[in-house]
Amino acid sequence: MGIDMSAAFDTINRSQILDMLKTIIKEDELRIIRFLLSNTEINTKINGSSNAMPFMSNVGTPQGDNLSSVLFTIYLENALREIRTTLPEPNSSYGREIPSEIAYADDVDFIGHDYANTAKIQETLEKYQLKVNTDKTEFTLLSKIEEDWKKVKKVGSLIDDNEDIERRKQLSSTALSRLKDNKIKTATKIHLYKSLVDDWEGKLATKPNDILEIVSSHFKNKFQDEKAEMISPFQGEPKPLEKPITPEEVRKSFNSLNNNKAPGGDEIHAELLKYGTPLLDQTIADIFNTTFNKHEKNRHKRRGAYSHPKTRKKRKVPRTICDL
Repeated sequence: MGIDMSAAFDTINRSQILDMLKTIIKEDELRIIRFLLSNTEINTKINGSSNAMPFMSNVGTPQGDNLSSVLFTIYLENALREIRTTLPEPNSSYGREIPSEIAYADDVDFIGHDYANTAKIQETLEKYQLKVNTDKTEFTLLSKIEEDWKKVKKVGSLIDDNEDIERRKQLSSTALSRLKDNKIKTATKIHLYKSLVDDWEGKLATKPNDILEIVSSHFKNKFQDEKAEMISPFQGEPKPLEKPITPEEVRKSFNSLNNNKAPGGDEIHAELLKYGTPLLDQTIADIFNTTFNKHEKNRHKRRGAYSHPKTRKKRKVPRTICDL
């Protein structure tokens, strides 16, 4: 049985993931992750225009970094461990042990002999706020006689190699044909209309602000859960990190950015941080360390600066990147 979890990264309970992490990571790491998951603010932007009413989110893990996928994997593994205790182990006629499930990120396949176990699986996942899209749940019968399994797709590929190659050839041909036709199908126009114009209440939204309000309202319902608590950035008494964050670690994280155009709250593209000076690295490290020392968000009056590679030789004074 292959299940599809709807927006899996966006539904995890933050309090639960923090409880899971207590036994497997150090206190410093737990404090930093708690801080990163707290006070997350979401704002809607369409064609450069943003909503003037951002809102706080209390569920899910922010996507786009290396941490979110790790947190989700840990969270899902705890749910799978509970499922394993409630389901019988699948047996093999060949005398070999076979796994009860096969998982890749949020793509999970359960192996078993009884369709009735589906309800138990879904019930356990719901305890962890993981929503199963029942319309996309697939049941695959593995048999030597019937070969329908050859056309079953897993992680983007058909199980049978020959079938998968033929399918990819057809997709390539279809994509090439679409390049020759610039006409938008009626079905696509209707989909765009319902997404960007119709506000689902019988009213029309044609002004940019109206559209922003509709989209923002949709995400607010998605990322705010009345049953979930809002994570506080700090817990316990203020104290320094056992291993303070160093400027070298800050620089290493900046250099790992790969074509990241996502702007922060100051509208500065993350990619520009690669060109920060050592003063910026030191300032960022100081801010983080002081934040945990005093349990407050400290705003330094120091300046970090960067110089673009093309203008480095021409300018004696580096350009300011941010005012902290």
